[in-house]
Amino acid sequence: MKKSLPLLAVLILAGCAHQVWMKPGATQQDFGTDNYNCLGSSQSVAPPVVASSAGWSNGGGLAHADNKGYTKRWSNGGGSVAPVDMNQGMRNELYSSCLQSKGWQLITVEDK
Repeated sequence: MKKSLPLLAVLILAGCAHQVWMKPGATQQDFGTDNYNCLGSSQSVAPPVVASSAGWSNGGGLAHADNKGYTKRWSNGGGSVAPVDMNQGMRNELYSSCLQSKGWQLITVEDK
């Protein structure tokens, strides 16, 4: 139990901060313009591609379906199905890279 206390403290403290994009000398309008352009370019390179993903309990298992076919690994137990954007990760990376190329930095700000 004593070993888990430091971890718990870190998790509690981690909940007291958020991240923001900052650029020295930039205005909110500057961010709005760069944000709009970076969102647009990331959407055009990696548009949303939605597929269905399902997971089951009791021993694991996963099923993945997309518009090109259906592959499955089954297991016993309950489960759920949810839509998944297959390009979300790539789009996030493109967006971040775009803002960074324009001089923006993602920094952590402590909540007060």
